[in-house]
Amino acid sequence: MGIRQRAAVFSACGALLAATGCSAQTSDEQRFVAEMTAKIRQRLPGVEVAPGEDPLSVSLKGKGQLNRSINFGSVYRFCGQVPAKACRTMRSEFLDTVLRAVPVPTAASLRIAVRDAEYVRYAGKIVSQPIGEDLFAVLVSDAPDSVTTVPGDRLPELGLTRDQAWARAWQQTRALLPVLPKGTALAKHAFFFADQDYLASVLADVPAWRAIADAAGPELLVTVVADHAVFVARMPDGPKLEYFKQTVRDDCASQPRCISPNVYRFRDGRWVVSR
Repeated sequence: MGIRQRAAVFSACGALLAATGCSAQTSDEQRFVAEMTAKIRQRLPGVEVAPGEDPLSVSLKGKGQLNRSINFGSVYRFCGQVPAKACRTMRSEFLDTVLRAVPVPTAASLRIAVRDAEYVRYAGKIVSQPIGEDLFAVLVSDAPDSVTTVPGDRLPELGLTRDQAWARAWQQTRALLPVLPKGTALAKHAFFFADQDYLASVLADVPAWRAIADAAGPELLVTVVADHAVFVARMPDGPKLEYFKQTVRDDCASQPRCISPNVYRFRDGRWVVSR
């Protein structure tokens, strides 16, 4: 379905939503977007909401920070796995976050986050670099209630070049992260890093992982289902790994903001999906 067709459904469904809901011919994705659109219009009556480039996204046209795109993909997937009450809570929290005015980035607020290819594709003009097959390190600004991407054209305002901003962001992020395991230690047990912000960013330390992978061998794997959950272990290919992959996909589906449902190996200096 093209963007014009989605716009027609989007408009009709939004108008009928409060009274009757969308028709049976409308997909679950379209109904979900229409419901989220109605909630955005209730919160921001002066902002224009239009279909985005992706079926699960919308484009906001307003002043300042409200002139942007919003992708509902992670919320939609989460709502498909949880009871209605949990879905309503998540949708409300999501809108609280994405519609709130965020602090202006500063040099001290810069961090490096890890996100998937879909996030990077729809985030707009951001500063990023690939660290794997579908994983990217992304320049972000950290605030107490939000993490936002930093467009490259904002860096001159901070008095920083791209390289300077990246170096400072990584230095400030690395100071928050746990010490990575030695490759030889993985022969004895797995490591699970949890319940801390920016844990996924450990995957961006490619030089460190190159040394770990050299010592651990080709059976090294990692998962990164959320920003606060990274699992590292050794496991050979086979039935046990295939079962493990399914548990990772299930875990990802249960996360409000999953980064990736994949299991990764370290190959040729980058993370690749284990198939």
